[in-house]
Amino acid sequence: TVPVSAYPWDGALVPNSDYCNASTPTALTNALVNGVSQNWLGPYNGALYECSFEENIAVLLAGSVRWYEASALTTLWHFGINPFTPADYEAQFTLNKDLFKNYTSYWGRG
Repeated sequence: TVPVSAYPWDGALVPNSDYCNASTPTALTNALVNGVSQNWLGPYNGALYECSFEENIAVLLAGSVRWYEASALTTLWHFGINPFTPADYEAQFTLNKDLFKNYTSYWGRG
């Protein structure tokens, strides 16, 4: 998530967040199999979403899986008694000479 500020002089008033279209796009209800268009979205397939993410989610994470990739009965979250600070969630990265971010820890994995 892109941080926002309450102060206009910071130039960070507009949040940029992930979003998904709630409806299944018509283009995804049929599949082309051996040159024949087939209706493959049956009553038990669940919903399909078209999502846009501000970060690159196609990045392979060495040794860890995302919550939606976890196997059954995996502990996904822990709740703490004391609140966590925003710094606990911030991504850790260094900038190379081209100002490209080299991440050592992505957002939410601090």
